[in-house]
Parts: sequence; structure tokens; C-alpha cells
Amino acid sequence: GITRKRPHRLLWKRLGVQPTLPQATWEVWAALNRELQHMALIFPNPSRSYDEAMHGIFFWGYDRTFEVAFFIENGALLKINAQTEKDETGFLDTFDRNLNQIHNMANNLYSRRRKSSYIFSFTLSESNL
Repeated sequence: GITRKRPHRLLWKRLGVQPTLPQATWEVWAALNRELQHMALIFPNPSRSYDEAMHGIFFWGYDRTFEVAFFIENGALLKINAQTEKDETGFLDTFDRNLNQIHNMANNLYSRRRKSSYIFSFTLSESNL
């Protein structure tokens, strides 16, 4: 079968087809394809929602047309800022003040294993912060 490593070349060989475009064009296409496979999430929608019953905040990122839900627990927010007020306003404020860091953590988590939802728990190691 076709493996993930250079599948277009294996397919050409299997089908007995030679590419008609110059090799440089095919290499540019292959590089672009690799880049798209490792594309980072984007967070165009600034909305976030505190869930008191679950003790954390939901927020959403997008991988092209796919929406990916994230949930960061209060304990994780307290690891980011131990001075966080322990109420909805305090947790939302810590989230907003550390948005870039939280988005980076979400991107790192998503790039390791793509799923439709994630939970940041209070067990985050210091290396993740």
C-alpha cells in the first residue's frame, strides 16, 4: 500500500506514471502539503465560557473548517497564576490575561494528537506552562 512517506511518488511508481510538471514544482507542492498537515490551530473567536458546575472555562480553536473544543480547569488556571481570585470573574480574568500562553498550550496539545476536545487539568507539569 501507500505509506505516509512520499505517497505521491509511490503512487506514481505503482501506476507507472511520470509527473509532467517540473520536479521543482512537485517539491514545492510536497512542501506545501507537509506544511498543511502541521498547520497550527487558529483562535479567531475570542469567546470563552465559564462553567461553574465543571469548575473551568471552555474555549474553541479551529483547524481549517473543524472546530476543536478545549476546557481548562480552575486548577490549571491557578497553576498559571496562584493569585487568581477563586470566582468566575477571577478565573476569566486569569484566562484573558494569559490568553497567548493558553493558546500555545492548546496548539502544543493538539499537535501531539488531534482530537475534537481537550481538557487542561490541574496536573499540568511546569514544563507545559
